[in-house]
Amino acid sequence: MAEQQLVDYIQKAKQANQSDDQSRALLSKNGWTDAEINDAFASITQPKVQPQQQPQYKPQPVSQPQPQYDMVQKRKSSRPISRVLISLIILLVILSAIAGAVYFVFAQKDSIVNSFNNIFSPSKTIAPVTTEPEVQTEVKTTEVPSALNLATARLATVLQDYDISRITVYTFSKTGDNVAYCVPQKNSAKIDCFLNNQKLDNSYSYKPYWIGTSPDGKRLVSLYLDPATKQSFVFENGKEGVRYDGTITAPNFSNDNQSFMYVVVGKDNKSFAVLNNNSFTPHDKIYGTPTLSSDGKYMLYGARDGHDLFWVADSIATE
Repeated sequence: MAEQQLVDYIQKAKQANQSDDQSRALLSKNGWTDAEINDAFASITQPKVQPQQQPQYKPQPVSQPQPQYDMVQKRKSSRPISRVLISLIILLVILSAIAGAVYFVFAQKDSIVNSFNNIFSPSKTIAPVTTEPEVQTEVKTTEVPSALNLATARLATVLQDYDISRITVYTFSKTGDNVAYCVPQKNSAKIDCFLNNQKLDNSYSYKPYWIGTSPDGKRLVSLYLDPATKQSFVFENGKEGVRYDGTITAPNFSNDNQSFMYVVVGKDNKSFAVLNNNSFTPHDKIYGTPTLSSDGKYMLYGARDGHDLFWVADSIATE
């Protein structure tokens, strides 16, 4: 059946005195096929236009049917667009199916691997249960040693007479049963130091800048810096040690708990190591924390003099 749009166009073109050849040329130019144009012309009866009807139509330029041309062109161009849309939809469906399959494979990867493992590997549930002594011993070694106190335990309670907001906690012992701290009184500037709930002897109005315990937890040593004289000293068992014109740093206990060593940085910028109140040779700078050799005969640390860096092994006099 001929396109009604073409029929209407041809009829109006004829009424506008446009020749059939011109109409064919325009339609063909705008994308209509010869078959479609021929069907449209064949379906039109061509009665002669009565003279009285001609005044109803003003002669128009051949381009008057241009709206038909626009509509014809849009209709023509829509055909390949429809094919492209259909192709895109099909492609999207295919890609969605592929993506779904890939997702399913990855989502089920663990269960698939476990299934193969269950098929080709022996089941753990069929392993024989053993009660051999060595197995029981291995299990016991994973338990927490009774010597370690890892449970929540209250080591100390600060009294109401002290300003808890200004407390200084220095150390928890390695044995897990001691804590050393200093805290000022609320009604005075006096600072008291404690080991757990035991008040330590402290006749100074200033607090220590370091408190440490020996590995066995039996020795408690404090380091003080007198703000008036700028001298530092060791305080242990209620006794003040040697005062130094400088600052004591890098304190350390020996593994046997018998020796206490440290470094003094003097006001002259020279540094020297000290072991149990015995001073050693000064250096431009000392690096690291002094420690004893495995045989206990030397105190070891790093040092610098001028541009030379070296290890120092100070011999310890033994009785």
